[in-house]
Amino acid sequence: MGPDDYKRTYGDGRKTRVMALSGNGRAYDAGRYDIPQMDSWQPGIGHPDNEINPSRDVIVARARDLARNNPNLSGAVNRLVEMVVGPNVMYVPQPNIDVMGKDDDWEDAWVTNTEAWFDLWAEDGMNRCDVAMQMQFGAMVALAYRHWVIDGEACAVVKMLDRGAMFQTAIQLIDPDRLSNPDGVADGMVPNGAKGRVYGGVEVNASGAPIAYHIRVRHPDNNNFYGDDGYRWERVARFGPTGRPQFIHAFRADRAEQRRGVSRLSALIKLAKVSEKLTGATLDTAILANFLAVGIVSPYPTSDVRDALAPTGAEDQGWSLAQQVAYREKNRIRLVGPQVNHYLPGEEPKLLSSNHPNDNYVDFSHDLKREGASAVGLSYAQYNQDYADINYSSGRLQGNEVWRAMLHERRLFTQMFCTPINSAWMEEAVLLGKVKAPGGWQGFYKWRAALVQADWMGPGRGTGNPLQEANANDIDTNARRTNLILTCAEQGLKWRKVLRGARKVEKAVEILGLDKIVPIKAVQPEQPDPADDGSDGGDKARQGDGKFADKRGKSKQPKKTTEGGQ
Repeated sequence: MGPDDYKRTYGDGRKTRVMALSGNGRAYDAGRYDIPQMDSWQPGIGHPDNEINPSRDVIVARARDLARNNPNLSGAVNRLVEMVVGPNVMYVPQPNIDVMGKDDDWEDAWVTNTEAWFDLWAEDGMNRCDVAMQMQFGAMVALAYRHWVIDGEACAVVKMLDRGAMFQTAIQLIDPDRLSNPDGVADGMVPNGAKGRVYGGVEVNASGAPIAYHIRVRHPDNNNFYGDDGYRWERVARFGPTGRPQFIHAFRADRAEQRRGVSRLSALIKLAKVSEKLTGATLDTAILANFLAVGIVSPYPTSDVRDALAPTGAEDQGWSLAQQVAYREKNRIRLVGPQVNHYLPGEEPKLLSSNHPNDNYVDFSHDLKREGASAVGLSYAQYNQDYADINYSSGRLQGNEVWRAMLHERRLFTQMFCTPINSAWMEEAVLLGKVKAPGGWQGFYKWRAALVQADWMGPGRGTGNPLQEANANDIDTNARRTNLILTCAEQGLKWRKVLRGARKVEKAVEILGLDKIVPIKAVQPEQPDPADDGSDGGDKARQGDGKFADKRGKSKQPKKTTEGGQ
């Protein structure tokens, strides 16, 4: 065989070697198109803006519909809001005293003072921290987080309004639907009045950093659509002249260069709709399977039977068969409850059974719900509200996973949404002299990054076995693996308030002449006596020197009794 014959038979040698070495030209099966599982699966590689922005409105509309009408998803969203931020997220200042050269005493005094003033603003009885004067700060954060979950992002504008409050800082929550390109211009354009290109309403500079946001004055679906405000946008700079946050846009990014958020429910929308259809079909089948049809079989003509059953009013006289047929076409027999139907001579009703569409519906439904729980970051028991098969160990393991995910979610959201609000409020508080900054109000702008650092505390972790977990905390505290600060944080408590509360209780106990509270040491598990082989049932360990051990490990002498038992 000559070289030309070899090439015609086996092809070019270089290409043949490459195919032989790389397995049909692809090193990974995930990149192959020549297998049935992959031949029609050809997703494209797109920029985040091109993947998100064109489909954003459809995804959000479907997510909102499911959050309103799907019981499991509605409950899942509520569980997330309750777990991550709760009804009243707590502000815990964490100033960086090391870089400012301050000590712990300064930190304690500064934190106590700052918390007090912030709580005064956040829990104002007239809700003046809210531009709409409808909610306190905690409720606003909960609503913003609900937007974060369902819409994929939360937006707010920071304003200054003089309404007679101690502080003029006020927050206006913005529906993310209003964040859009002015006049409907395409992404990548520079609208009138803008200093950079806009993508989904977000104006960015040459480095890709957001510098402003374009907010439609009215919601696109606002009933009061007519007038000049219907098609008008406002440009809100991200920061003011002093660096004060003016617009807050919080979202969980899945890719670099992403400028708009995606609903947390997006991966669940198709699955939830399939589950709804399955549940509906199963319910319809169950109803049909329980229908019982009863009829009257008569050897007499239809007219005679009809006359016997029909009212005797004159309005029924003279009806022809054609009229009856026409009437029945307009008023068909429906199985909506107990009723008696009349059949023509020779007709006989037959009971029909309707088989269940899927005998494994329960198991299959549980599988769907497990996937749904995984998509939203909850355990199956939380998502389905079914704790029947949960014991302490499995519940604890599931709780560990959910707790880590919840802390991650809380940190992301609060640092993107709450901390900028804290920065805006603190600037005003420092200028008013309510909060002290090193170097006076001018020093605030130098140490802003160190002063506005904060943790945001939500509901505690909870417990499945309070005694066992309290003992574990005591053991870890004695071993210095944890402390009161960490323990209180896990329980959703501020440790300074806990200590101040304990001091108040101790003073009240002393004034009232009550017995002081004696700390209880952790209950240690009983250790077997090496000398006890178990033949005497453990009596040696109990009798020994005439002492016995209580649950705290302390030895007690048995009480002496007289002959009379006194």
